[in-house]
Amino acid sequence: MCLRRIFHIILRLGVSFLFLDCYQGPKSGIDDFLAFSQLTTSVSTPIPLQVQVSGLPAAATVSVSDSLGEILTFSGNTTQSFPTKQVPGTNYSLTITAQPTVTPKIICQITNPTGQIMFPSTIIQVQCGTAFYPINVTVVGISATNTDSLVFSNNGIDFLTVTTNGTYSFPTTIADQQAFAVGVFQGLPSQTCIFKALPSNTGIVNGGSPPAPILNCFSDISVLPADNTSILVTDTINITLSETPTAGSCVLDATVAASPTNLGPYATLSLAGNVLSIIPNSGTYSPTLAAPLNVYAKITGCTDSGGNILLEGSPLVINFSLVSNKYYVSPTGTDAAAPACATPASPCATIQQGVTNCGTNSCHVFVSQGTYTVTAPILLTKKTSIIGGFAPGFGTKSPSKYQTLINDSTAGCGTSYALPCAPIIVTLAALTANEVIKISGFGIFATSDPTKAYTTGIFLSASIPSPGGLFIFDNTILGGQPSSAGGLLSGVQMVGSNNTVLEYNTIYGGSGGAASSGVVVDASSAVLSWNRISGLGSVGSAFPANYSSGVEVRNMIATNSLAINSNSINPLAYIDAAVSASNFFGILFQSTNLSTSNVAVLGNSIYSGNGSLPTTNAVRYGAALALDMKMMNNQMITPSSSYVCLYNALTSGVGSSIQGNNFYSCSTMAYEAGTSTSYTSICPGAAAIGGLSSTGCVVPTYLIGAGATSQNYAQNPKFVAATDIYHAFDLSSSSSCYAVYGGINDNILAPYTASDIETRPRTQNTAVTAPSFIPAGAYGYSIGAFEFNGACK
Repeated sequence: MCLRRIFHIILRLGVSFLFLDCYQGPKSGIDDFLAFSQLTTSVSTPIPLQVQVSGLPAAATVSVSDSLGEILTFSGNTTQSFPTKQVPGTNYSLTITAQPTVTPKIICQITNPTGQIMFPSTIIQVQCGTAFYPINVTVVGISATNTDSLVFSNNGIDFLTVTTNGTYSFPTTIADQQAFAVGVFQGLPSQTCIFKALPSNTGIVNGGSPPAPILNCFSDISVLPADNTSILVTDTINITLSETPTAGSCVLDATVAASPTNLGPYATLSLAGNVLSIIPNSGTYSPTLAAPLNVYAKITGCTDSGGNILLEGSPLVINFSLVSNKYYVSPTGTDAAAPACATPASPCATIQQGVTNCGTNSCHVFVSQGTYTVTAPILLTKKTSIIGGFAPGFGTKSPSKYQTLINDSTAGCGTSYALPCAPIIVTLAALTANEVIKISGFGIFATSDPTKAYTTGIFLSASIPSPGGLFIFDNTILGGQPSSAGGLLSGVQMVGSNNTVLEYNTIYGGSGGAASSGVVVDASSAVLSWNRISGLGSVGSAFPANYSSGVEVRNMIATNSLAINSNSINPLAYIDAAVSASNFFGILFQSTNLSTSNVAVLGNSIYSGNGSLPTTNAVRYGAALALDMKMMNNQMITPSSSYVCLYNALTSGVGSSIQGNNFYSCSTMAYEAGTSTSYTSICPGAAAIGGLSSTGCVVPTYLIGAGATSQNYAQNPKFVAATDIYHAFDLSSSSSCYAVYGGINDNILAPYTASDIETRPRTQNTAVTAPSFIPAGAYGYSIGAFEFNGACK
């Protein structure tokens, strides 16, 4: 045998030997067999099925049954076994036969309700906890053509966005016995939506999801000519509804009425699809009705196919000025003298040309989307209104969608308070009681020329329209940013004027000058309602030369009257600490005032602003002598507890009334410089209800006269966490009950005090569900610009 062959044989044998060496034979005998035998016996031996409960509160019980019908009842967090033992491998099925019957409701769940019994033990977990339920909301009446977002809020912190009709659930569920408050956080720009009375949109979750509140959006989506504008005697008014109404359900009110005059007796209502038309009888209102005249139309009764009522039963009221002429302005137009520009198809190019064409007759100028830079101010001296926010072609009006901007580039102005630069100057003469002049639908920007020390968006100089009136509404106004070291930069400056109403505007003072004020009221009579008014930053620290304020009041006398109602004051500074000044005020009454007996500050949310010096107050009352102060249902807030909320440079008059207010973040709620007195207590007790005291409630009276400062509070209002000026100071179910229900009855200037800044009605509340409460002695109104009627803390 050759050596190579022998080598391969040895190699194979070696490999075999290696494998033989790795094999391990049995090292035990009978012991292994006995162990295996015992294991087999244990697996076939019945064992108990156990249940372990956790999270069960005291006084609660839960019952669990198995597939054999046996029941275990637990009254605590323990472990129990079913009586009948079962062989491992047997299928089990458990159910909850009786949930706990306690409040708040507890729900118990079996984590593994089915399976097999396993050796050596099987323990089934039952976990108990507070029940959580979804909050739902139903929407009806949204137009099929809608593309805008409707945003709901629950308790001010949970949000839901929808665009169409249906029933929707909020992302976050709510624990049993906790409050819910469903509201509209952002409405539809072209529709009016109102919650139905039932099911309620506020309440307490009680053992299940509450019935879904219903938001009814069945409303008008457009009116042509636009509401609050004007008509001619031959105009047909077309109202497009969000849904088609049931035939015959809509009724045009025909009640004869004057001041304003009802169009109903002189017109006919027709329906085509979802469009209602109000057509003048015989094609004209003349000669029965003649310009100038304030008129309205009222429609009631409309129902849709689902039985929903238009505007949830409120009448649809549209208002107009019956005028002699209308003119149109567009960036694509051409200026020409009257009778040019009298149709949408042939507009003028500049607003001033439209105003000029109006002449001395009652007249409206409609302005379409675009930017209009003025090199000379638009002068309103006659009977002309200017209305912006129209789409190109003038078929639709929506100031938020079709922005109409007026930029100031005027010259020869801005050197003094009496001669500010302004893109719009109003000097109206007397109007009849039937005449109302309107400025609406614009974005108005004062000059940014750095050489101008005094600027404003709208300047009212000796504008005396009484017994008629001037309405400035639905505008955004900015007081300029010239960065001048001197002067006053304001959004609106009215001097020696009367019968002026500012409502639903967003107004800013200018920034970069010595002083900034959102609105200046100087020896004038006016109503400021439902606005968001902000002062911006100013330079310098020497008061009274350097300051910022939301509203500034000067030179008032006994014949002047001023109502500041339901405004959000300095909301921009409240959400943005960068908006600052050395001396910052919410409302600043200058020391030149001679009488404020006809001045009322009602239901406002007033933030002092971000002032760096202690001369920063929510309200600073300066005067030439002791004057009456009427301040009711206001939130007054400062950024530092070392500041004073309400500062009086002298002493208060005997006719003063400071009631229903909430003072927050100011350890000194009020200070009277005339008596060097600090009022640091609410009596009876620092966290209670009553008057302001300087002596720890030994003398619980701030003003002369019993009860003059009753029903005040010093509580954290707990506003919603706002990131925009439109929700700054808003209330929610997390807010203090003192803020939600602590107001007194200040509804003394109807209709202005009858609703809040969001048009929600001011509602008296006499009873709420615990743990919410109405402070003793309160009327149940909310304090501040926002009305809220839900649960509170």
